[in-house]
Amino acid sequence: MSAARNLDEARDPARSAAMPGPSDRIDIPELLESVIGHDALIALCRVYGGTPLYIPQNVPADHSLPLVIGCGAAKALAEVFGGDRIDVPAMVAQTTHAQIRRLRTEGVTTVELARRFGYSVRQVRRIVNG
Repeated sequence: MSAARNLDEARDPARSAAMPGPSDRIDIPELLESVIGHDALIALCRVYGGTPLYIPQNVPADHSLPLVIGCGAAKALAEVFGGDRIDVPAMVAQTTHAQIRRLRTEGVTTVELARRFGYSVRQVRRIVNG
């Protein structure tokens, strides 16, 4: 275990438990989802996907982060990643698929979704049915 991780454990055992060690394989979307939840992850990726994002230790209410993912999720993100820069995953397919599923539940037809997103009707049905 690295000295930095040992120091983190000494300062904040909860933070260190949430952070994988250097030899662990990290699934960033899964880690972020466990911290902020699925809906906040989708919103985060929609706005910041594919870019680095500095997470302040204390997120002010007028910061863009609470506006994008909500105050609770922003606070949770700051508790785990505060003071660090994270690379937000692009997750283009996942966010597009979530949007397609949401629009379908709102009554948009599969034909309209296929046209809007450039998919075949068959692919839209696969996305909607999971």
